[in-house]
Amino acid sequence: MPFITYIIPVRNENFYIESTILSIINQKHENMLFEIIVVDGMSIDGTRAKIEVLKKKFNEILMIDNPEKIVSSGFNRALTISKGDFIVRVDGHSELSPDFLKNSLDQFNFTNADCVGGPIKHISNNIIGKSISVAQRSKFGSGGASFRGLIKSGKYVNTLAFGVYKRDVFKKIGGYDIELVKNQDDEFNFDQKIAQGGPLAEEAQEFAWVDLQTQLNQLALRLDRREKELTILDSVMVDLQRSEQIRLSGRPVAKGWLSSAFGNRIDPITGQPAWHAGVDFAGSQGSDVLAVASGVVVFADRRDGYGKLVEINHGNGISTRYGHHEKLLVKVGEIVRKGDVIGAMGSSGRSTGPHVHFEVLRNGRAIDPTRFVSDIAGGR
Repeated sequence: MPFITYIIPVRNENFYIESTILSIINQKHENMLFEIIVVDGMSIDGTRAKIEVLKKKFNEILMIDNPEKIVSSGFNRALTISKGDFIVRVDGHSELSPDFLKNSLDQFNFTNADCVGGPIKHISNNIIGKSISVAQRSKFGSGGASFRGLIKSGKYVNTLAFGVYKRDVFKKIGGYDIELVKNQDDEFNFDQKIAQGGPLAEEAQEFAWVDLQTQLNQLALRLDRREKELTILDSVMVDLQRSEQIRLSGRPVAKGWLSSAFGNRIDPITGQPAWHAGVDFAGSQGSDVLAVASGVVVFADRRDGYGKLVEINHGNGISTRYGHHEKLLVKVGEIVRKGDVIGAMGSSGRSTGPHVHFEVLRNGRAIDPTRFVSDIAGGR
């Protein structure tokens, strides 16, 4: 039987928290193991005392602190200690219908969905609350989000307010972005345009040919610079040969999620099938872009399709490219170490939103980065 984790980020929910927790306790668990992790944002209204009382009645309840007082931070704190095969996000002023968990788990058996949930029903005893409910269900209040109205069972929707997630979702993309103070679930809303990009295959091939021709035509002029680069690179490799610094590993972003894989895909701009020579990591504008291994910067400027691009030579025929920066923080000839910040994430060049287009090249040919970079779809 699956293990269920309920995560409830709260702050000052003394009036509602007991009914929320009881609605979870009363789910049809049918001998399933479950835990309730209440993440308290340093409440001052008696919420903590009420949770302590409930803990004495129900061993499944655990309370941890959320000093940042931000929902996304609190959720991530709970996620790191959770045990569940399924993660259920619940708010402290909500109640789950008695069959919510059962119906959600049933849907996992019939679909390939990674997240399942149901519609929200707003409950109020006064005209003001009812008016707010009507407004939130309208397109003016929620943009027409399906979960705020009645939806047919088994229907795919753009986002859910309180979803039941497969744990693998968070293994692949990490927790919530802590920069999203509100509307954290928008991060999982695939009705929004996903940040992707990169040069078309023709552009990439043309660049490779033009770059080769340029090197051949201007070899004499560039030889001195190349010799200096190789000298620097050689010294770096000698220093780092006994360490892990020259091995590609980790991810090129400090925060972000995989938005487009390597290989054939539907081009996000043309809508036509096209080859993607790298992988894309979407994230927040201006967030850090990291070198995945030590090496020498051999390109740091604008390039067609890539926007603001950094290319690093790691030796042994291996190089990496990082495209679409908002700002470049390194220069040609500079030595970088694994994990160094080389730029700020942006959407320059051929792009639909803030992300990093990341390529790994072996002897000038693009190869699948997942073969080199571990945990490429891991957490933030």
